[in-house]
Amino acid sequence: MMRRTKGKGERRSAPSRQSGCCLSPSFFLTVTTLLLLLAANVLGGAVRQVLVGPEIPNRLFIGSHFIFHESDSLYFNGRLMQRGVDYSFNTGQGAFDLSSLQPTVNDTLIAGYHKLPEWLTASYGTALPTDAPSAITPPAFPSVMDLPRRASDGSSVSISGAKTFRFLARTNGPSEFSQSLDLAIEGELAPGVTISGAVSDRGYDPSYGTANSRLKELDKVRLTLKSPSVTAQIGDIAVRNRLSSTRAIPRAVSGARFVVHKPRWRVDALAARPKGGFATVRIEGDDGLQGPYFIGEAGRSLPVVPGSESVWLDGKRLERGTAKDYTMEYPTGGITFNVNHPIDRRSRIEIDYEPLTADYKGELLSMGGGAVFGDSTFLLNIEMQRDGDDKDQPIWGELSAADLQLLSQVGDSTRQAVRTGVTPDSLGSYRLVVDSLPDSVFQFVGPPNGDYNVAFSFVGTGAGSYRFLGVDTYEFVGAAQGDYLPVVTLAAAERTDHYRLRARLNSATLGAFTAEVRQSRHDRNLFSALDDGNNDGIYYRVNLDKRFGRDDELSLSVRHRQAEYSTLERLNKPEFRREFLLPRRYEQDEDETVFRGRSVVKPFGFVTVRSEFGRLEYAGLFHSNKGRVGLQIVPHDRLDITLDARGIRAEFSPNGKPRRGNGENSLGRVRLNVTRNISLTSLFEVDNRKHEYNGIAQGTRYLRSNIGLSNAHEHLRFEQYREDSLVTNWSEIPKRRRLSLASNRRIGEMSYQLTVTHQWLNGPTISERSFLGRLGYRYHSQLRRLTIEGAYTISTESRHARGVTYLEVEPGRGDYILEDSIFIPDPDGNYIQVDQLLSDRSRVRRGEKSFHFRREFSHVYVRFNSRINEELLDSGERGVLW
Repeated sequence: MMRRTKGKGERRSAPSRQSGCCLSPSFFLTVTTLLLLLAANVLGGAVRQVLVGPEIPNRLFIGSHFIFHESDSLYFNGRLMQRGVDYSFNTGQGAFDLSSLQPTVNDTLIAGYHKLPEWLTASYGTALPTDAPSAITPPAFPSVMDLPRRASDGSSVSISGAKTFRFLARTNGPSEFSQSLDLAIEGELAPGVTISGAVSDRGYDPSYGTANSRLKELDKVRLTLKSPSVTAQIGDIAVRNRLSSTRAIPRAVSGARFVVHKPRWRVDALAARPKGGFATVRIEGDDGLQGPYFIGEAGRSLPVVPGSESVWLDGKRLERGTAKDYTMEYPTGGITFNVNHPIDRRSRIEIDYEPLTADYKGELLSMGGGAVFGDSTFLLNIEMQRDGDDKDQPIWGELSAADLQLLSQVGDSTRQAVRTGVTPDSLGSYRLVVDSLPDSVFQFVGPPNGDYNVAFSFVGTGAGSYRFLGVDTYEFVGAAQGDYLPVVTLAAAERTDHYRLRARLNSATLGAFTAEVRQSRHDRNLFSALDDGNNDGIYYRVNLDKRFGRDDELSLSVRHRQAEYSTLERLNKPEFRREFLLPRRYEQDEDETVFRGRSVVKPFGFVTVRSEFGRLEYAGLFHSNKGRVGLQIVPHDRLDITLDARGIRAEFSPNGKPRRGNGENSLGRVRLNVTRNISLTSLFEVDNRKHEYNGIAQGTRYLRSNIGLSNAHEHLRFEQYREDSLVTNWSEIPKRRRLSLASNRRIGEMSYQLTVTHQWLNGPTISERSFLGRLGYRYHSQLRRLTIEGAYTISTESRHARGVTYLEVEPGRGDYILEDSIFIPDPDGNYIQVDQLLSDRSRVRRGEKSFHFRREFSHVYVRFNSRINEELLDSGERGVLW
């Protein structure tokens, strides 16, 4: 970016500019306007009420007859209530109807909503008379060109923005209307001092959904001040983890940041509240299931901070979008892959994300700095960071004295911080089944027919005895058959402190030598002084990079991580487990040491030889060595040939007896530039992996090849893939063929983007076809300030139709009973429900059309958005079978 510098002549020619610290009236008007907008859009209408026990009424009056559409979120004992089912808002009374609740003294209700600002209900001017004539001729309104212009006062600070209205129409489903406001402030306060900021209030956006709008990921306020040596930010900002050595997605936080940067040193500080923390998960795909896959612990549905995820499929980074690779449902943490990425049980899915803070408000504090010594020969950085919960700011209300005492006694073993969820109440919702003693089985009978009120907590998939049926109703299903128990789990506040010291020495003789030491201190319970002795962990890394001449280079590194070290980032790149042939379900609970070496040599001008070596060790339990040799030949600027060979040798000793594994991979790639604009590419890869980690021979092998033709605007590619599995003997699974076409062109003021993918899956037991096509077009005239754009997306999938059947089992071992030809859920039944694959296949086609019209005026911005969704079922058979 180039900064315009004023010359002396320019400064003298502007006598109206005030110098020194005196600011123009326009600046004060600008700041006043911004503060008013902040108050109106952020602080004025937000209301949060916490009610406990007898304070919870049947009707909660809010003092206003209107609230922002879909802005209300009500939580009862930490559970998000469903609008229209558990409660409703009565505009005539200006109150929330909570008559379906039967609160007890231990229950907590949290209500959050946004009132309409008072200026929407105020009236201005003179009221029309009651005997006004039926036809009134409005006065002529001057056009923008006719309005008198105000002389400039010399201020360089300006506010600009847009108000947008959207209307969504569907052939199936209700229509929706939404609006948004975007304002920007930018300018120069004084010579060398600039101000910039933005206020974005998106409100409810149908493309994100109601629940996503509750997360308020679209409401942002930001203000930045910059000078040649100081930068200050406040509001909703994006910050990168300064302790991170990878290119992680910046975190969205709300707070303040201050940076002082000089030519030879730097100091920065940050105080903010993050929306979530770091988490990573590996998911194994299922045959024929595109999603949703829930990325919470044990596959549980949990809210995720919008936009915080990084998704890899088989080592390839994916992009979010309905016309790209996957879609994400942030309130539930569910991810669904598009049809251009078929998922099966061999799919390797890795996801980094930020789970939304649910128990305590987050706390992020950091401070650090760096300096350069000599002629940039020595660099030193020191960083400190605190990331975790603010124990004084619980989200669901204050903890009782008994809860605090229990948390102080359990130490870091927070799984033991549970208390009974059973409260005797003659008007309760549950009763104790008499013949269940001593198991204490509680049966839901509804208020006021019970003798107890019972609170349930999620304890893990298959770790409980109850399952959730909805609306505070839980059903006993047997020990280790459910996900809930009649207990209250107390969430302890956690915090992780990180310290890092990093030094770099640049030497003409040795090369670039980098050493880094980190320490983490993870306190799993801030309410207790007890410690399990595993809070502190060390991580260190040493790198040496040396260049020889112009093209040759050598790199050596060693990295060690203690098992107790708690990280806030991804340390191992995707496919790390596959790279070193780790056992499939092995969890790294031991100290980890990784050695790596890499070299690049160019013996001739058109030949490049690359070699790598790596070793992984886990405290004597597992070790693996891998190597690679690659050859790149470029005899002509139109021809590029790459050959690559890799090998892995691993040993796993779970009981002191070594079990081995090995793998080989060969790859060849050719790129030929037929003409200056047309290129031809081809690839051939063979991969073979075997191991005996489980006592029997297992493994996979695949063959992949593709050929492509492309120019600056079109890309055509055909791919074939075949994989075999080894379980005692090799067996072939379905073969995959895929044809893809992409085109992107601009003709004058018109442009279009076309993407088409067709795939065939063939095998002994399955034959499927899928198709994805998307056509987007856009007309944009800068002269007319007019934009018209639209898109049509269609996907078809061949699916085996599935039905549901019920099989009879021994009495008491089923989940259903048969009464009057109807199967009714019963934990002691004698029928179970199973899926049945029908003989015929169904052809499913989905389509989506969208159209946008946008016209920009001098002071008005209007957008019309129309989208039509359609889903057609060509043929097939589905239903319930008995």
